[in-house]
Amino acid sequence: MAANTDRTMVPALIPHDPEDDRVPDGLTPARGVLWVANKTGTDVGVRADVGVVLGARRVGYAVLTASEPGREFAMVQAMRSVGALVAEFASSAP
Repeated sequence: MAANTDRTMVPALIPHDPEDDRVPDGLTPARGVLWVANKTGTDVGVRADVGVVLGARRVGYAVLTASEPGREFAMVQAMRSVGALVAEFASSAP
């Protein structure tokens, strides 16, 4: 999942280096940095993104959406807003 190149859904609003596919030592990235590994899936009217975010907290997420065909852009926007919440939670002290 760390080598996934599609960061357009949930990770789009998570501040991270999309080229960093190495798991941080001790599974904790440098202070103030978030690390993301994710996997996406798409079909007509469906978007899915699952992943792990490492920061001050370790967060696993799964976001699955469905809508009428042609409304995929709205789904992706909603998924990105979830990413902003995940980033906020992963950045906060436990």
